[in-house]
Amino acid sequence: MDTFYISHGSPTMSIDDGVPARKFLQSWREKVMPGERPKAILVISGHWETAEPCVNVISTANPTIYDFYGFRKPMYQVPFSFSDLLLDAL
Repeated sequence: MDTFYISHGSPTMSIDDGVPARKFLQSWREKVMPGERPKAILVISGHWETAEPCVNVISTANPTIYDFYGFRKPMYQVPFSFSDLLLDAL
């Protein structure tokens, strides 16, 4: 399988149909890899700080942390569950 870099874009993309990238990302998977599931998902974040570079492996579900402020109320109600995406290999 190929490797893709996808930026998360504006936080409001999750609730705002007016953000052009929203429709693209909603349709991307079936256009690029129809019927396939990724073998792995690597997330690289500039929003996580440590004294030294590190790698975290998440093998259990954790609650969503809404660590941003000043957005419309629906932004704080967007659920995210990745329990069906957890990889047995990790």
